[in-house]
Amino acid sequence: MSATTAVIAHRGASAVRRENTVEAFVEARRLGADMVELDVRRTRDGALVVHHDASLTGVGPIVGLRRDQLPPWLPTLDEAVDACVGMVVNIEVKSSPLDPDFDEHRWVAARVAERVGERAWRARVLVSSFDLASVDRVRAVDDAIPTALLTLPGIDTREAAATESHRRIPARTRQTGTTLLVLLSSRFAVSLCHQVSNKSLESKCHPMTAPKMVRGQ
Repeated sequence: MSATTAVIAHRGASAVRRENTVEAFVEARRLGADMVELDVRRTRDGALVVHHDASLTGVGPIVGLRRDQLPPWLPTLDEAVDACVGMVVNIEVKSSPLDPDFDEHRWVAARVAERVGERAWRARVLVSSFDLASVDRVRAVDDAIPTALLTLPGIDTREAAATESHRRIPARTRQTGTTLLVLLSSRFAVSLCHQVSNKSLESKCHPMTAPKMVRGQ
């Protein structure tokens, strides 16, 4: 199994620019990042916007606001991806039951997948989520889009790879080998990749342990 090292700008060059802004993404490109990670949520009127937290401090939940009520520094998904020319973009779909914008129907995941197709972004994006149902939703809309299931240190996702993926990921996804499992700084990364291979999922499994982030150094 080969390993690839990439410079990933987490929310853009977030040490020197406001995170998840056009300025942060442009600065990441200037600093030589290979990839940018950003977070996508929805507004009350259905716009896809880029922000990590579900709420704006002193304002309230983004899902309760129209696009024209958001501050000018908060970009739409289109504006963010357009600012990342020359870099791969990891679009993380936020979907947590603990957040006020939790969407049990995974509308955001579906709309992101549709937008990737409309803007012909398939060759330059990776759509990811900590929520397996969101990853499944993306693949149900367009199984040509590269996808990733995210995890955190201390979370053992080996069982998910062995059982949940077989139960919930469509058979065609398993056969084409386009579902990616991305383990961020996880001690289970290597063993999970081996288990995925042993389960005949034929996934392109890239453990990215301690990826280098662009922090403006």
